Amino acid sequence: SLEVIGVFSVFSCSVQNISMPLLESVVDLKITSDTGLEFLIFPELTEVKGELWITRNHSLIEVRADKLSSFKDGANIENNPMLALISYDSLTDVAGGFNIFQNEKLNEISTNSLVNITESLTVTDNPVLSTLSVDSLKTIQDGCNIVHCDSLTTLSMPALKSVGYQLRVSRNDSLNDISMPLLEQLDFLYIYQNPQLPTCTALSLRDQVDAHSTISGNMPDSCGG
Repeated sequence: SLEVIGVFSVFSCSVQNISMPLLESVVDLKITSDTGLEFLIFPELTEVKGELWITRNHSLIEVRADKLSSFKDGANIENNPMLALISYDSLTDVAGGFNIFQNEKLNEISTNSLVNITESLTVTDNPVLSTLSVDSLKTIQDGCNIVHCDSLTTLSMPALKSVGYQLRVSRNDSLNDISMPLLEQLDFLYIYQNPQLPTCTALSLRDQVDAHSTISGNMPDSCGG
């Protein structure tokens, strides 16, 4: 096994694949501004004790760490134009924010074991994202923002009970359903400019959580528009 007690950083190099079969733990993991990297695979990594940054990697296709269980200071995956898959199927806890945005070809986020996020979940400007798997997520202690993910048709969070501040779902061109049957704690709800989402669906969630809300610009139906 291998533990990196400081920062594991790859910056502006042309390596095509990074696979660290013995790496189990790292403090900060930063992969940024890499022009040739296509696959980032950590099969034995179980925890990132600090921050994760995967940004501006122009050729990166896949990020996978099948045994990773926690981020201790947040995760940021952004501006990777070829990235298609994020797979963290053993991830249970994110201390800090979990931010995934501006990945033009990102099709799937697989985090079905994720239970708790201590700050915000932000998934924005991922135009071909069609699968967001968060079936075990129970608590988001700050906000949840799902914005401008134009290929996402269903937003399903079947275990979610609490969002500490706000839930914002906006500008998702194909979204036609939101399902959060257990959600009961929320301060502010914003659902707007989702042209395929029935207004009745948005208003039903508002009535369920009894939060301060803005509901507008969704698909007109018997409940309004």
